[in-house]
Amino acid sequence: MTTYWKFGSPAVEKSVAFSPSLRHDKFASMNLGAVTTLVFDLDGIVWRGDAPIASAISAINDLRAAGKRCLFCTNNSAQTQADFVAKLAGMGVEGVAEEEVITSSSATALYLSAQYTGPFLAYVIGGEGIHLALQKIGARIVPDIDIDDNSNVDCVVAGIWARLSLANPASPPI
Repeated sequence: MTTYWKFGSPAVEKSVAFSPSLRHDKFASMNLGAVTTLVFDLDGIVWRGDAPIASAISAINDLRAAGKRCLFCTNNSAQTQADFVAKLAGMGVEGVAEEEVITSSSATALYLSAQYTGPFLAYVIGGEGIHLALQKIGARIVPDIDIDDNSNVDCVVAGIWARLSLANPASPPI
């Protein structure tokens, strides 16, 4: 059973997820002997904007050096897993595989891959991250130009997109 620990809750078995109140000094004093996997949110935990949170970077590197598996998650669907791997590397957390980064796009793609066993049509509102995640599982992305009141798509997927407006509701060409 995988269980998550949140600061202020009792520590439990195998995996740990951290809240924004994580500080390296509190983390260093925890007994993590039985913990095999830790999950870190990226935005606000590992970095703020483009600035790394030094204590988090240090803690992650210490954990990985001690043989702990560190995973990363984010609700940012605009960027790809590769983008997040590169950002982690640029902040000093190197050697992270794309599969170790769970985005809302990759979670959506995983869910949809279980719903549709073959090719499917998706109307996507969002950035590159959601487009690529869906294309990897075989979705055919329906361009805006092909959408009208008579369109027949299997699903509509909406993620963050900075240029979203009523005048330009859907996604950038990829």
